[in-house]
Amino acid sequence: MLTRPGPLLRLFVVCMLGGVLSPALAPSHAYAFSDPITINSQTDTINFPSGIDFQVSARDSTSPIVRATIFIASSSANLREEHQVNVTDPSQQVTLRWHEDTTGNHFTPPGTQISYHWALQDQLGNLYTGIIQHFSVIDTRYNWQQISDGMLQVHWYNRTVDFGKAVLHEADAHLKRISANLGGGLVEPVDLWIYASNDDFHGSLAPQTYEWVGGISFPELDQASIVVDSLQAETLSRDMPHEMTHLVFHQLIARGILAPLWLDEGLAVYNQVYHEPAMKMRFKQALAEHNLLRLDDIANEFPADANKAYLAYAESWMLVDYMYHTFGPQKIAALIKGMDNPQNSFRQDLLLALDEDQIHLENQWLLHLNQPPILNPSDIMSTPQPNRKPIQVKIMPDSNAPLLLALGIALVTISLMSMTSLLVYQRRNRQSRQQLRRDRYGLNQAWPSSFSTLQRSIPSTDPMGSALPPQQRPWPVSDQYMSSAGPYASSEDQEWPPRYPPARDAAEPFVGNDPNWPRFTPGQEYPGSYPNHQVPQE
Repeated sequence: MLTRPGPLLRLFVVCMLGGVLSPALAPSHAYAFSDPITINSQTDTINFPSGIDFQVSARDSTSPIVRATIFIASSSANLREEHQVNVTDPSQQVTLRWHEDTTGNHFTPPGTQISYHWALQDQLGNLYTGIIQHFSVIDTRYNWQQISDGMLQVHWYNRTVDFGKAVLHEADAHLKRISANLGGGLVEPVDLWIYASNDDFHGSLAPQTYEWVGGISFPELDQASIVVDSLQAETLSRDMPHEMTHLVFHQLIARGILAPLWLDEGLAVYNQVYHEPAMKMRFKQALAEHNLLRLDDIANEFPADANKAYLAYAESWMLVDYMYHTFGPQKIAALIKGMDNPQNSFRQDLLLALDEDQIHLENQWLLHLNQPPILNPSDIMSTPQPNRKPIQVKIMPDSNAPLLLALGIALVTISLMSMTSLLVYQRRNRQSRQQLRRDRYGLNQAWPSSFSTLQRSIPSTDPMGSALPPQQRPWPVSDQYMSSAGPYASSEDQEWPPRYPPARDAAEPFVGNDPNWPRFTPGQEYPGSYPNHQVPQE
């Protein structure tokens, strides 16, 4: 006989359910971890160019804060710093400060991206790490205005909005022309900072920067600075396109290796609209004295000597100009595109795009300028070729392959059967003619001994049994035919060095009388006058 569950059983079930459900029914905040340290406020104040002041206010609900660390990262040089901040009076409520020096070797240019965060620890060992903060360094000496269009953003001060619009219009026109010459445009937005005077501009540069610098770009920051004292200033057609070319060029090769300096600066000078006559005269002087700089000497840096540095800019420009006229804009664009590949060296990029490495390119250019060559004839004849990857031909499967195979086998079988039938027919035909001959001449079973010879003299009608005529040369071959001496003349018989073109008159422009040759168009960080002192230390 079944009985109902007793009070003890019901009590047991209720206790079990309560034990299982109690964690879910309990308030969530009872199990949440509460950090005793909190940051109430934090600030960063830029005092360009002297430094940056960081401040944080924090509170601890359980014990005094005894230790603080600030972590600072800079995009200008990929620097990461860690500084211990002294807590002079440990308490549960603290305000801490750190001054980051940006003078001298610690100079931080405008546009640098700064990231930082604080880490705090109390007396009980509780550790708190703050949220990472971000800001950009600006030249706080001036109140900047800004205007943008697409990928371009222009900053200026102490001038009207119309001035900013006019500068942006000039920059946009330069960008279109530069992008066409380089085979590609901007990938990321860029900032152009316009200073009203040379003194203002030089105050934004690092100490020990030469005063001759008229513009500067920071490709890693996607920004450039130039001086524009009026809308009629030559810097709008000289320094602005020069620095913008650096920005576009470095974005186009961002994934590749570092470009040689002569190509980097040569492209920048080439894309300028105005060039001061002093640069052209300096290049003509080097031509007359036969003392052009070697490309290897200006690949990583330009000379510290002012005169040679100025020549390095002029020479880089003229070489790039020669490359555009010799190989064409499409091949130069292909060269720049290939330089974005980190797997290739610059030598490989030159060979793939121009079929010339640097030393052969330099030698060819020197000959074009009526300068002494740097290679001998054997080196010129053995221009290295790039390692090109073989083209792999993929054979796609064909659904009709089995049918075609069967048809091929059938055709071969039919051909063999036809040939066999023909051979059998010819054999029977020959036998019947022989029998007819025996009947005509009354031959009996006693065959004459000469029949075997007669039989071999009968022409065979079997096409496979006919003898081929001996092979003969279709024409007489002289003894010189297989000789290495002819018919081509050896390189030693050729004149060397090659004859130069006639020397130009000194009054003629260096680029010659070709009406299709574009006018000289550079200008750059070195605007014609040589420096005599440096920017003073800040």
